[in-house]
Amino acid sequence: MLEGVDKPLTKSDIDLLMETYQNMFLMHKTVLDQQTSIHDCLKRVLDNQKGITENYQELIKIVEKIEACRDILEKSDTSIINTVDTINNGVKNHNDEFLKFIGSINNKVYIAWIGSATIILGLLALFFK
Repeated sequence: MLEGVDKPLTKSDIDLLMETYQNMFLMHKTVLDQQTSIHDCLKRVLDNQKGITENYQELIKIVEKIEACRDILEKSDTSIINTVDTINNGVKNHNDEFLKFIGSINNKVYIAWIGSATIILGLLALFFK
């Protein structure tokens, strides 16, 4: 016998001990199944995060291309505005010169009318005298 034990183990004690071992085995199997399930779930999460990271890198490339396009468009916009301003100034100068030209033609036409009227009046005066 064991020291400190007063009586030997009975069949019910052994049954209880075996049932305890069986319960511990079932508990360890359940915990192992749960850990396997958690591991599989974590692996799926890791795969999803890897996909998100790859998509994020692609998004960064797209954003960089969009920024480059924006810079090109800003430069083009500035160039177009400068060109339009230059054209507007050229058209304004042309219009001013054209108005001066039309004004000089009008003056010449008025002088021609006055000259013609003077000649006609002079001829009428000679004719009626």
